[in-house]
Amino acid sequence: MRAGRTREAPQSNAQALRSTAGCYLRHLVLVCVFLLVHSAGCCSAFLPTLPSGRLLTRVPSPRPPSVSTCRSAVVLSLTMSLKVQRPEATYELLAKIPTIAGGFLVKDRQDAACPPSVMLRRSQKDLANDEARSSLINFLPTASSGSYAAQPFPMELNAVSTMAPSPSGRLLAVVRSRDVKGKKEQSLEVWDGGSLVTTVSGNGELHGAVYAGDVFSSLEWSPDESSLVYVAERKPSESSSFWQAKPAASSDWEGLRWGGDDYVRKKGRGEEFDFVDDWGELCVGKSVSRLFVLHVESGAIKQVPPPEEGWAAGQGVWTPDGGGVVFTAFSHEPKRLGVRFYNTRKSRLCYAPAPSFLPAGEEPPGVQGSRASSTSRGPVGSAATVVLTSSEDWSARSPRFSPDGSRLAFVVSADSAAHFSCSKLCVASWPEGAAPKGVLPREVVVDIVHTPTGGKDSFPGLFLASEQLPRRVWLSDSRRMVLHSDWRSQRELVVVDTSAPGGRVERLDAGKEAGEGSWVLHDVCGDHVLASRSSPSQSPTAFVLRVSEGCRAEAVDLTGRLPKGKGAALLDDIEWSVTRVSPSDGGDGQAFDALLVQRKGGDAQGKVPLVVYPHGGPHSNQGVDMYAGPTLLALHGMAVLVVNYRGSTGYGQSLLESLLGKVGRQDVDDCVAATKAALAASPHLDGDAVVACGGSHGGFLSLHLVGQFGSLFKAAAVRNPVTNIASMFGTTDIPDWCFTEIGEAPSYAQPTPQQYVAALESSPMRYVSKVTAPVLLLVGGADRRVPPSQSKEYYHAMKEGGQDVEMRWYADHTHGLTETPRGEGDGLVHILKFFESALEKSKSK
Repeated sequence: MRAGRTREAPQSNAQALRSTAGCYLRHLVLVCVFLLVHSAGCCSAFLPTLPSGRLLTRVPSPRPPSVSTCRSAVVLSLTMSLKVQRPEATYELLAKIPTIAGGFLVKDRQDAACPPSVMLRRSQKDLANDEARSSLINFLPTASSGSYAAQPFPMELNAVSTMAPSPSGRLLAVVRSRDVKGKKEQSLEVWDGGSLVTTVSGNGELHGAVYAGDVFSSLEWSPDESSLVYVAERKPSESSSFWQAKPAASSDWEGLRWGGDDYVRKKGRGEEFDFVDDWGELCVGKSVSRLFVLHVESGAIKQVPPPEEGWAAGQGVWTPDGGGVVFTAFSHEPKRLGVRFYNTRKSRLCYAPAPSFLPAGEEPPGVQGSRASSTSRGPVGSAATVVLTSSEDWSARSPRFSPDGSRLAFVVSADSAAHFSCSKLCVASWPEGAAPKGVLPREVVVDIVHTPTGGKDSFPGLFLASEQLPRRVWLSDSRRMVLHSDWRSQRELVVVDTSAPGGRVERLDAGKEAGEGSWVLHDVCGDHVLASRSSPSQSPTAFVLRVSEGCRAEAVDLTGRLPKGKGAALLDDIEWSVTRVSPSDGGDGQAFDALLVQRKGGDAQGKVPLVVYPHGGPHSNQGVDMYAGPTLLALHGMAVLVVNYRGSTGYGQSLLESLLGKVGRQDVDDCVAATKAALAASPHLDGDAVVACGGSHGGFLSLHLVGQFGSLFKAAAVRNPVTNIASMFGTTDIPDWCFTEIGEAPSYAQPTPQQYVAALESSPMRYVSKVTAPVLLLVGGADRRVPPSQSKEYYHAMKEGGQDVEMRWYADHTHGLTETPRGEGDGLVHILKFFESALEKSKSK
C-alpha cells in the first residue's frame, strides 16, 4: 500500500499496534474521551432498491480494494439516466454524503517525534429524522509517518454544538444544545476520559446561553488545562408583569402605598415586554456577550472584566503563560447590527489580567502551575481591561499566539463600506514576563491588496473565508502561518512567512495526492495541518498535511477509504471548468470567473438547459466546492453556470469595491456577459433554455435577469431574495448595507427621498411589471437578513399583474434555508421541478 493512504481496519490497526505500541498506547486516551457521547457505529452499506425499482450497482473502486471500500462503493449505474429517477431520490443520495464539520490535531507530549493524532468531526443529513447527525472519528498514526489508522467505530455526537480538546487530549469540553419538551436547554460539560467532571447550565446563576459556532464564540483551555474560557450571554435583568400573581421573596419586593391601598412592586415590575436588541441573523437572543472562566476541579466560575460600555466581548484566548485573556471587543454603538457574514464591523483587541477573575489567593494558571482549588463562586473582579489596538486597526479581531509565546497575530479588515473585504495580517511582540500596559506596537505582515500585480493569477490579498481564524494557525517555527483564503474562484491554503519583507504569501502545494478543489483549514499542530478539500466532482475529503520548509506538504488522505455514502460516486459523473470572462464594459482589463458544472458528456446529450447561478452577498464567493443545489441540477441534465461577478471576494479590494453604487447594473451585466460567453464557448448549451437561480443577492440578480433580459432568461427560482432595497432600510438587521450598495455612505438614519428613489431604481421591483417568465420564491419565515416581506411584496405585485408566480414558505428557516434537511431538500427539489416545468411551457409556446 502506498504511503499517504489510510490503512484498512481492523487488519492495519493490529499491525500498527504491534509496530508502534508505545506511541499508540499514549494516543488511546482519546478513545476514552469518546465515551462521553453515546454511540452510533458505522453501518454497513447494503445494495438497495430505489423507488423506481432500479437496483443500485457496484462499480470498481479507484483505490486499492478493501472490505470497507467495496461495501461503500455502491452507486447508480453510470449508464442509467438520472432523468428517470425522481429528484427527491437523487437528493436523498446526495444528502448522505458526509461533510467535514471540523477537527483537531492532538500532539503526544511524551514523544515529540510521534505525529499528532486526529479527532475528525463528520456530519450527514438524516432525512428520516429530519436532523443533521454528526460523528467523531479518531485517527492514530501508524509505524509509517505518512499513514494513519482509523478507529473502527465512530462515535455519534449527541446534540453537540461545539467542542474543544485540551492541549494534551486528556480533557474534552463540550457544549450541548437540546430540545426538551419544546424548550431549548444547554450545558457546558468537561469530560476526563469516560468520566464527567463538571457541568455548567446555559441558564444558570451567573450567565445565560453559551455562545457556540459564531463570530463571538470561544472555547479555549488554559496552558496547564486547569481552566476554560468561554463566551456566554450576560444574565438578563429580572422582569415581571404589573400583575404578578404571587409575591416572590421579600428581598425582591419593595413596599409602596398608593391611593390608600397597600401595594408591592417587584424589581423589574412592568418590564416584561421591554425590547432587547440583538445581533441579528443567526444571533437571535444574543445581546450582551461576556467572557467567563471555569476552574475545572472546583467548578468555580468568574466573569472576565468586560470592556467599557458600548462594547461586547468575544473570541477569547489565553496568554502563553496563562496569566490572562486576550479577546475581541465588538462595538454596538449606535445600535447592534448584524455581524454574520461581515468582517467589517468595528472591533478591537483587549487584555484582561488573570488576578481579576481567579479566586482569591490563587496563582495565575501557568504551564507548570497547579489546578485551581477554590470552591467558591466569587464576584466579578474589579481590574480594568487594557485596550491593545489603536483606532488605525479599526476592525481588529481573531488574536492568535505563536507557539513560542513571543508574538500575537491578528487580522484587520480594509476600511471599507462593503460587508466583507480584504484583510491585513498584523503581528505584535508580546511582552515577556509582564502584562501589557496599553496599545501594542505591531507590524503589518500582509497588507491590503487593492489590485493584484505580477500576473493574471497573482496573490489577490487575504480574503479569509470566515469571521474568525481557525483556533491555531502558526507552524512550529513561530515564523510561518497557514491560512485559507479566497484566491479567485478557489479557496486556497496559503503559507505566510512573517519574517520575510512584506510578508511572503504562497499557495501550499499539497501535491497531486490531494486532488483539486477548494480547501478548508481546521487546525495546525507543529508542522502538521488538518484540512479538507472538495470540488463539484469530489466529496469532502480530510487530509493531514506535513509542511516542510517552504510551501510544500506531504498529504495523507484520512477519509478516502471511509464510507462516504452511496451518493458520493454520483460525483464521478460531474465535470467542471473555470472560465475567465471579460466584462462588457471593459472593466479596466480585470476579468472575473465563471464556473461551469455539468454531467460528463453533456455535449453528447443534445441541447442542455443552462442555469445561471450568481452567489449572494454580494461581496462573497462561490468557488470550486461541492454544493448540493448545483449538483442536483447537473445530475438531472442541466448545466450550471456559477458567476463570481465583479464585487466578489478573491480578486483584490478595488474590484470588490467597484460594485458599490452599481448594484442592479454592473453585477447584472456581468451575469449576462458570462451567460453569453458560456453559450458561445459550448454549443451544446441551449440558448433557448436559460434560467436563473440564486439566493439573497443572487436572488436579487436572478429577478433582475428575468426583468431586464426576459428574451434570454425563461424562468427564475430565488431563495430569500432582495426585491426592493427601498423597503428594506427599516426591516433588515444590516440597514447600512442598503445605503452602501446604492453608493451612499453607511448610515442608520432615516433615508432621504432621493435615497429611497435610488434604492428602488437599483432593485428588481423596478422591473416587476416587465417580467414575462415564471418565478418561484422560496422564503424563510425567520429570516432577519432579508425579511420575508421582501418576497411577499414581489409575490403580490406579480399576482396583481396576472403574472406566473409561486411561493413556498419555510416558517422556521432563516436566511440560508438550511435549518432542516427536509426543508432544504424540499426547496432544491422544487427548484428542479419548477425549471423542468417552466422550460416545457417555454418550448410549447
